[in-house]
Amino acid sequence: MAALGYEVGGELDSGVEPVGAEIAPKDVKMTAYMHGQPSPSLEDAKLRRPMIIEIIEKKFECLKKEMIPNIYHMTLTGTAAGCTGIFTNFTFRRTFKVKHDALKTYASLATVPFLSTMVAHKLLVIDALYSDNISKGNCVFRSSLIGIVCGVLQPNSMAFAKNGRLATKYHTIPLPPKGRVLLYWMLLCQTQIKFMAIPLVFHIAFGAVSGWWEENIRLKMENHESNNQENILEIINRKINQLPEAERNLLENGSVYVGLNAALCGLIGNSLFRRVLNVTKARVVSALPMAVLPFFTTEVTYRGFVHFPLITGDLDCETCTATRSGLVGLLVGGLYPVFLALPVNGSLAARYETALLPNKGNILSYWIRVSKPIFRKMLFPIALQAVFSAYLGSKQYQLLIKALHLPEPGQEIHRF
Repeated sequence: MAALGYEVGGELDSGVEPVGAEIAPKDVKMTAYMHGQPSPSLEDAKLRRPMIIEIIEKKFECLKKEMIPNIYHMTLTGTAAGCTGIFTNFTFRRTFKVKHDALKTYASLATVPFLSTMVAHKLLVIDALYSDNISKGNCVFRSSLIGIVCGVLQPNSMAFAKNGRLATKYHTIPLPPKGRVLLYWMLLCQTQIKFMAIPLVFHIAFGAVSGWWEENIRLKMENHESNNQENILEIINRKINQLPEAERNLLENGSVYVGLNAALCGLIGNSLFRRVLNVTKARVVSALPMAVLPFFTTEVTYRGFVHFPLITGDLDCETCTATRSGLVGLLVGGLYPVFLALPVNGSLAARYETALLPNKGNILSYWIRVSKPIFRKMLFPIALQAVFSAYLGSKQYQLLIKALHLPEPGQEIHRF
């Protein structure tokens, strides 16, 4: 009877029913298979994505939709602070009649408020909000306060300090009289202080709206919690633990291998620059940062941009994973160590006077001429690092898919 059932199951796809099949019960036709022979339903299941992958995709798609607005608000708040810094720098430069170091002042006044506002908003509002440490009213108050301090007061104080120093250095304005320094600067900057009322009102309003919106997003996330009892990441970790030890080690610690290759590239680049610049002293001082910094930077970058997105489901394409890991290996694991070796050994060459360093007008052309032969020699290690990182990313993706296809521990396919 089992042989008959297998025969019927084997011919099911062709649509031809063998003789004697009509006398077999329907239950036997559907479930009678020989040991070791896969059923059509199991073969079809291999072609379909496992249910666990679909659950992961739905879960993280929901998280993406709800967390992306927080990222947008944080970026918009930082951008508003950076724009305020640019506007403040422009007004103070015009008031103090400063025409020197324009790029330096604009870059610092755009970057520092942007980063400080984003970090403050992330730590004091978003993290506190999702840890239930503040209420809705406190969230709105904190957002407005961050807009005032990091979006208005900090750019104004930085612009005043930088441009005031440049004005006194290049004598673009008369120096303040003794005993009336504070009054002199206040009278000089009173027009700019009035102009700052506009960004002040804007940051207060924008911070209030942003805090109120983030509180609504948090409430929405609480209302859309998954009904599943098990955490998705726990399921993934449990499946990864079923892999063989060598494969599990490659999946979990692959970033360490990329970091070691980056440290090797750093040591090679350091050695080449020392030869060109005739630096013979401070071997340990130059070699230690050239090995440690590329290792940790590449390891952290690979985990942040490849490993964690792969584990959490953000990277669901093998080509995307290989491309991203290859770029990390190329930029952070290959080029960054070589660029880092340039200032390290350049400072040693200037300190010990082992090479003729350029004048102020020829700095860029000199270092380009010095670095060209070194970069030619480093082409092979950099390319090897990029290829290795891309291969590692592709291999990790395959291992993760293999782990997700494994059955849950304790679950077996029953034979009828």
